[in-house]
Amino acid sequence: GIALSPTFTANGTPGTFTITATGAGVTPTTTFTETVKPPTLVVSGVPSPIVAGQSTNVTVTAKDAVGNTVTGYTGTISLTSSDLLLTGKVVYTFVAGDNGVHTFPITFHSAGTQSVNVLIKAPSSATFSQTNIVVTPVINSLTVTTGSTAGNTITHLIGDGFGGTVPQVTVGGVPANKVRVVSPTDIEVTTPAHAVGTVDVILTVGGQSMTKVGAYTYA
Repeated sequence: GIALSPTFTANGTPGTFTITATGAGVTPTTTFTETVKPPTLVVSGVPSPIVAGQSTNVTVTAKDAVGNTVTGYTGTISLTSSDLLLTGKVVYTFVAGDNGVHTFPITFHSAGTQSVNVLIKAPSSATFSQTNIVVTPVINSLTVTTGSTAGNTITHLIGDGFGGTVPQVTVGGVPANKVRVVSPTDIEVTTPAHAVGTVDVILTVGGQSMTKVGAYTYA
């Protein structure tokens, strides 16, 4: 008999391949059929928690069935997110120079628990994700910082992460009379009545809160 130890590499290309064993003066007697599974994609690198509006990177790595990087991967992917306002959504085709790994810049604009999703568009179809990414809102400034104790002063919270769910705002621990989202970076707030003093403004979006200490003064 002849002992055969063939080595077979398909570079991550899905499909069925036939390997025929041959030898000098020997008629081939065995054909091996090897089904190569499509690669999986590992989506990683996004820190959690992360502040809305803060640029970061997500890395997509093609892996074979045993966890090796598929350096010859040339599939086409679509990068999306549960945050519909994410900056950096893209359709991308891996090239040889990627060696199976590519990094994409992204920025979240909706506070809450988000995911980054990567859909393989070709040659197969499957979705892979990094999940449970906590995105926190941020208040950078208020357009008006002083108002009457009677309330009903209009101010705007300028920051990021205001997209997605309806925000809640308290001024000095009292819910705002009115809250209106102008954009993912601008919320119009009508202040409630409050005693004289300097108070905190607390914003809650998507279950995540941010406190702007001493941001507003009643006079």
